[in-house]
Formats: sequence, C-alpha cells, structure tokens
Amino acid sequence: MLRIIRTLAPTAGLALLLSAPASLGAAAVCSPVPYHMNRRGDETYYIATATADTLPVPPGNPHAAGYGQVFLVQDAGGADAASLRPRGKQAVARVVLVPTASCSDGPWPGSARWLEPGTTGFFASTVWPRDRWAAGIPTAFGDNRTEPYPHAIAIKSGIGNAPDSEKPALTPTEYRTLYEALPYRHEESRDRERSLERLRRWRQDNPLLAARFPATFILRIVLGPEATGGS
Repeated sequence: MLRIIRTLAPTAGLALLLSAPASLGAAAVCSPVPYHMNRRGDETYYIATATADTLPVPPGNPHAAGYGQVFLVQDAGGADAASLRPRGKQAVARVVLVPTASCSDGPWPGSARWLEPGTTGFFASTVWPRDRWAAGIPTAFGDNRTEPYPHAIAIKSGIGNAPDSEKPALTPTEYRTLYEALPYRHEESRDRERSLERLRRWRQDNPLLAARFPATFILRIVLGPEATGGS
C-alpha cells in the first residue's frame, strides 16, 4: 500500500513523496507531489508563460541541459522579484528556466524546450547568481516533475491526491495567493505560529478558494485536524 511521507525538496518547498514497495524501484521513490507546504526565503515566485525560444547557459550541473527555455514573467514576488520585472524598454520581463534531471544519475534527456510554448503556470525558483545568467536574463532551474502548477507531470499523473471533480482546481493566480500565506521553512516555533495564523486568515478570507483543490490538500497537511474542523 502507498503511504505519504514528508521530505525536503529543493524546488518545491516541503514536498510530499509517495513511498512505494521496494520492488517498484527508484522511480517510485522519486515521485514528488508538486504542491507547496511552505515557502523558502531564497525563492522567487511568479506566474510565467513558456515561449519557443531557448538560450545556452553556463555549464556547471551534470544533470541539467546546456540550454534553457525562455519564459515571459508576470507578477513576481519574493527574494529576487526585482530582477523579474520589466527593465528599461522591456514590455515584459523574462526568465530562463533550465530543465534538470533531478531524479536521474544522467544528464537531462530531452529538449531544452521542456514546456509547450504558450503554457502558463506558477513557479517558485531560486534565481542563479548574476554571473551565471543566460544572455543577461535571470536564470534558474526548472523541474517538470513538480512545476509549474498546474501543469507538472506529477499533477497530470494524479500523484498525491485527486481533485474534487465537482469543483475546478485553483488557477495559477489563485494558487499564488495561497502560496503567499504559507509558513516559511525552518521557522522558530513562535514565528511559525505567526505564519500559521496568516494561513488561517487566508482560509477565513477566502472560503471558496479554501474549499477547492489543491487548497483542501495543502490546508489539511499544514494545519492538521483544524483544517477539517477536528481538534
């Protein structure tokens, strides 16, 4: 029987992994649920749309592609939000997301164009140092197993929890508001309680969103029994 366990993942805050029998092999162990349970202070979050453009990136990660896909950015927030806003004569900010085979011992096996052009979703990334940007454009890793919301492979595979078929899932913009209310990872107990109170306020102020997937799933994990009225 599958069971849910908690683990830390570099690209999705506190992710959840589905633990499976050993006979299913390593692939079953590397099956993250792509919903954020907390935030990282060094992450920048944003909604972005994939383009057909790719750019070469500096070498350095044996599991990453040598090129990254260019995305058009909307509504950036977090650590490096200023770098993901239009500058000068730019009408729209851009970010280069480099696909990485984080669940493999080998290099990225596919095209650097890892998302279908025109796909829009929510991302949370740690932007690389400026001297490693592709063509002067902010650059970060991308992982199609866990991002973007709602187009990640794990979401399409139904890993984690099935959405309520009678209610639409949160849009990327709605999901962003939930993400902004989540606690930060590794907070002291007093600070975490303050953060949880922020999440409780989000639930109270957005009852219709809180009743839709994946908010129902995230609230149940982060808040525990109180999310469903338990004690």
